[in-house]
Amino acid sequence: MVAPVTTSEKAVVVEVARLRWLLWTSIGFAAAAVGLYWKLPGSNILVPINAVLSLLAAAASLCTCVWWILSKRQLLIGESRVLLVSVRSKRIVGHIPYEQIESVHFHHGEEGDLLYKPGVTIRVRKDRDAQTFWPWLLPEETDIVIQDRFVRSPAVLRKMLRTRWRDYVRKQELAESPPGGFSSDFDIVG
Repeated sequence: MVAPVTTSEKAVVVEVARLRWLLWTSIGFAAAAVGLYWKLPGSNILVPINAVLSLLAAAASLCTCVWWILSKRQLLIGESRVLLVSVRSKRIVGHIPYEQIESVHFHHGEEGDLLYKPGVTIRVRKDRDAQTFWPWLLPEETDIVIQDRFVRSPAVLRKMLRTRWRDYVRKQELAESPPGGFSSDFDIVG
């Protein structure tokens, strides 16, 4: 039995969409294998090489899918941060504090994609600190795309993330304003 990941704040736990994602990657792998079988005895040397490369890409996709499912990854949308957690290995894979986020918006897929791949884009600050990390996020990049791999749809994930992020920003603004609702440049003359 795996011990749950504990945090000191309320968080929404979103599981990986196991069956649908595994089904589509398995279909892609099978299609690439059939394509390799038909293209192997080609007259041109580039045809079998292209078929082998597409089979390797499909196999990598299937292995990634199986790895995510076996590691039991979860997305935790907390009150002050977003976490990507591997429950099986009991470690944090990704961490984004809300103060490092600039925007949360819908991602419609990459240009030139054959299939429609929706997701959620979280734009982080370019001058972010070392607390912000995510798989495959390079230091010069600012966009983190959460693909449609979770139980919740990208539209629901975006709404949940935006709501939590905006609530956090609102709390920070209220904490910085003086009590009573007066701005700091307002002088009371008695």
